[in-house]
Formats: sequence, structure tokens, C-alpha cells
Amino acid sequence: ALPVLSKLRIVLGSQSPRRRELLERAGLSGFAVVSPQVDESLEPGALPRDAVLQIARRKCRALANSDNPAIVEAQLILCADTVVVIDNGRRIVSKPEQPDVAKQMLRELSGQEHQVLTAVCVAYRRCSADAFAFDEFVESTSVVFGQLDDMIIDWYVSTGEPLDKAGGYGIQGLGCSLVESIQGDYYNVMGLPVHRLGCYLDRICRDTFV
Repeated sequence: ALPVLSKLRIVLGSQSPRRRELLERAGLSGFAVVSPQVDESLEPGALPRDAVLQIARRKCRALANSDNPAIVEAQLILCADTVVVIDNGRRIVSKPEQPDVAKQMLRELSGQEHQVLTAVCVAYRRCSADAFAFDEFVESTSVVFGQLDDMIIDWYVSTGEPLDKAGGYGIQGLGCSLVESIQGDYYNVMGLPVHRLGCYLDRICRDTFV
């Protein structure tokens, strides 16, 4: 699909530099970046899988209805959202904004397995005269942290890296030292399941653009 994708007018609907980097690593370039302005609060009582999908869907539909010039000309919009889930997949750990909150999150993750869920929502059309069609999926990766004592937690939080990251850590940065094992797509933990997304876009391209 890459030769076809490289010819499309693509918009990445994300503020995340990591998602931008991963798309570029996967061979895509020249895409526009437009940050969706939506409410990203989680729906109370929603299952984590449903909650993260609702946010990705909200972002994508908001952009699809935008009059931003890049959106008006776009043939494909890609939006995503990532959450960390604990307690056997029942509770979402949010993005900490304060050091004390980040420390508490890391204590909860210490020595435990958690899941990273990334929801991806795509809007696509042959040309700007067409209405957008939507599709979506959720990818899950299991991560196990080693035992973290207070000295390690205090050091890591003092670097500032945990703040405003899902689960209070960044696996692509200093947070890699906290991870004992991983089962699934590493890049999903960074914020974009590159392999599954590639297969997914390949199918859309074959069905829509080829």
C-alpha cells in the first residue's frame, strides 16, 4: 500500500511527536498535521476499550467535519488515542500532570502487568467531493514492570518524562529501564501500532484507491 499511500493527501490528527515519528519511520512523509480540538475526558463507567475508542472516534469525526484547508483536501485522516489499563483490564490509569500523581501511578505499576490500548480511527474518501467513510480498531499490548523502589521512582519522576504520558512513563525514553517484559507490539506502547495499521491501510487502499 505504501506506493498508493505516498500519493494520497493524508492528515495526522495528533499532537504527539511520537506518532508523527512512527509514520515517518514507516515510510510516509508529506502528511499534514492538524490537532483536533475535542473533549478527551473518559466516559464514566465505560469499559476501557470502549472509552479509548470513543476518544479516537471523537477526534476523527471532529476533523472530518472541519473546514481546515488541509482537511477539505484530505483523502485520509488518521487519529489515535492510547491508554494504560490495570486491575485485569478494568481501570484506566490517566496521564499524570503532577509529580506526586506520577509517583503513585508508578507504585501501582511496579512489579505488575498492565495493558496498553491504542484505538485508531481512520476517515477516508477518493476525493474531496466525496463524503468520508470511517473505520476503526483497537490494539492491545501487555507490559510487565520490574520492581520499582522509591529511589528509582523519585529519580524517574524528577526527569519530568512521566508527566502527561499515559500511565506515567515513556517506553521510548528513560522509561525503557522500568520494563521487564512486553508481549505484543512495542510501537503500540509508543502510541501507534505500526504493523497492524500498515495492514489496515493496505486493505483500505486496495478497496478504495486501487
